[in-house]
Amino acid sequence: MYIASHLIVSFSVIILCLCIISGVSYSLFSDSEKVTSHLKSGDLDVTLERVGLEYTVLNDAGYLEIKEDKEVVDFTGKTDANIFGLEEEKLMAPGAYYEATLKLNNKGTVAFDYTIEIVLVGTANEFADQLKVYVDGDTEGKTLSEITENNKYVINSTAAVEAGKAKEFTVKVVFDSLAGNSAQDKTVSFDLIISATQSTTVKDNR
Repeated sequence: MYIASHLIVSFSVIILCLCIISGVSYSLFSDSEKVTSHLKSGDLDVTLERVGLEYTVLNDAGYLEIKEDKEVVDFTGKTDANIFGLEEEKLMAPGAYYEATLKLNNKGTVAFDYTIEIVLVGTANEFADQLKVYVDGDTEGKTLSEITENNKYVINSTAAVEAGKAKEFTVKVVFDSLAGNSAQDKTVSFDLIISATQSTTVKDNR
């Protein structure tokens, strides 16, 4: 059954830039001298950019057509901007998809681990049953109906992003190609939350 439905996907993209190493100064005393040492805190500085977008649209003939947008868009900080460019309602037919390539940049002095989290906003409906989200190369994904407040879709980094380096990952949402009429004229929203914390890995290069 070929249908068209509305898709509204809103994101609150949150980068948690936490400086984990506190600045410390201390003094060592002896009978004859005072030695003072100063330690400067490390800097955790993370930015998030969309560096690519691939999506499908219905053309004038009624077929899905693949489009690309290679414009770099900054999503650093808390924002309601949509990583798929869906600030306004757009028609989405079964088989359609949106895939954003995102880039985490480590501009600080400490390595960081990151977590990608998808959280459903509001109540799941028939459209949520038929929309599947894939994050960071995950081949199984989850429907939005499977993502609830107590069952979040969380992807943890497998390797820290080192100082001066970057990490790219994708977020893809797909409308089930076998979807029925129950999703027609439905909307659904979910948040993308990215948390970055200093890596606890200790390197021994002796």
